Amino acid sequence: MLPSTNNQSVKNKPSSARLMTTAWTLTALWLAVYIVLDMASYEYIEALLPLSQPWTNPVIYTMILIASLFAAGASLLLTRQFEPQEPPRRVWLFFSLGWCCWVLGEIGGFVYRAVFEQKPQLTFMDLCWVTGYTFFAVAFFLQFRLIYGRGRRIGRYHFAAIFAGILALAAVIAFLARLGGFGKDKIWLNLYLIVLYPTCDLVIGAAAVWLSLLFARGRWSRPWWGLIAFFFADGIYSWYGLGGYQILTPAADAWLSLVTDTFYIGGYLIVGLASLSLFVMQRHGAPALESQS
Repeated sequence: MLPSTNNQSVKNKPSSARLMTTAWTLTALWLAVYIVLDMASYEYIEALLPLSQPWTNPVIYTMILIASLFAAGASLLLTRQFEPQEPPRRVWLFFSLGWCCWVLGEIGGFVYRAVFEQKPQLTFMDLCWVTGYTFFAVAFFLQFRLIYGRGRRIGRYHFAAIFAGILALAAVIAFLARLGGFGKDKIWLNLYLIVLYPTCDLVIGAAAVWLSLLFARGRWSRPWWGLIAFFFADGIYSWYGLGGYQILTPAADAWLSLVTDTFYIGGYLIVGLASLSLFVMQRHGAPALESQS
């Protein structure tokens, strides 16, 4: 039986490499189409690229939703590669639940854009984002517990202290922003959430870099890299929300918004590709495409 298993593994490796090559190609095309359509949605760039149509924005939002589904679906596939009694399953389960919450947030965005001319300051989407970050934090806690062992360096009290520190840091930044005259038109909780999102992205992104150093070649940390992209996107969005757009020229505003939007959908695509790659590696062995990575 052993030779036949090896032969099957050898046969699977070319198909695994083709699968990942196809995934990379489709993702690159998806991102390219998104960037072109997004360019057409900005008034300044639209004058240079007259492609804007009534259907442009709905298509853009649909592409973002599909990208989030890709991230959630690929991470769920990866989770299912571990048996319920295996410790890594809990890590990737909470990781997947975080992305599922963000899918609900994207769906909520569709509803709010259809119902409201101007989105309320606090929405169901915020509940989805915050719940997602909570699941990500739990997944990181479980991951570091696996690395360092129970009771060593990363315990429950350490996790609670870090979590409280993030909340406190966001509160301080929001307070200073209000003192500086930013976000005067926003209620306190909305201002706090505007600051909290990039703060969470920064901490989780830093933890992802830490994981890259702990894991050989960083392969098992790559799904977390998407949150680094979200840090840049959410950071700029938060700056906009605090009134930063007022100091920009129309050209700078349009191009910076395009870069921000690209980071946003790119975060989902990074998570999807990295999770799919790990799924293929777990199921069929490392594909030839990654054998040198």
